[in-house]
Amino acid sequence: MRLLSLLFIFLFIYQEIPAQCKTVKNPFSGQEETAYHLNNRSLFTYNHTSREIKLNFTVDYKGRLNEYMEKGSKIMFKLADGTILEFVSDREIAPVSEVHNQVYTYYTFIFNVSEQDLRKLASSKVVHMQKPDMKGGTVNINVKKNGTNFWRFFSAGAKCIVKNL
Repeated sequence: MRLLSLLFIFLFIYQEIPAQCKTVKNPFSGQEETAYHLNNRSLFTYNHTSREIKLNFTVDYKGRLNEYMEKGSKIMFKLADGTILEFVSDREIAPVSEVHNQVYTYYTFIFNVSEQDLRKLASSKVVHMQKPDMKGGTVNINVKKNGTNFWRFFSAGAKCIVKNL
């Protein structure tokens, strides 16, 4: 069974680097944005003018993969209250490979999130996640057993944005 090793990497990194929720003025557009950052990378962002909410979510796979994640690929979250949220990629996603004791390939999805779905993510914890398997099918991850700290930050990020809506 594959583990979502990126969550373990985040677990160690994020224990030392605090998450940040802050509202700033975008220096290029002049628009106010609220973002929740982990390790200087945004996880959730909210543009106060356009009212757009974005989720930047990275998944990983062991080994070097040279294939793009297809448009229409899905990430699903099952919440503790039984709700299932599905986010679908609106574009192809390029692979990025890095070495951390072994080679991993990362795919970063950028999803538009409705206010309703964000409120659900903020009010109920993620207990399972499903991601595409690059060999076909899907991979299910039990969040309670894999990267618990990351999911605590994930929930805090959703709450940060809800507080600033």
